[in-house]
Amino acid sequence: MRAEEAVVPSHAHAGRDPAVFVRPDDFDITRPPGPHLAFGHGPHRCIGADLARLELRTAIGALADRAPHLRLAEPATALPFLGGSLIGGVERLPVRTHAP
Repeated sequence: MRAEEAVVPSHAHAGRDPAVFVRPDDFDITRPPGPHLAFGHGPHRCIGADLARLELRTAIGALADRAPHLRLAEPATALPFLGGSLIGGVERLPVRTHAP
């Protein structure tokens, strides 16, 4: 970068540095928190960050308790991801709930 050049960070690529994160493109709910700025930092830290984390822990915990056999209905590699979105995600998430 040169002085006075514009810099546009890409949220789609945040937290995907393989030098920092093990298997950065894999979703791993057991992965320890990484050194990222998803909720900002210092005076720009998101006021709802702690609430968002609590909501996710509660929702995912309740889902795991109520549907312990919940699994993807097709391979993760076959899931269609949203394109051109500021916030990533899948277009659909087919699951099955019956025990193996």
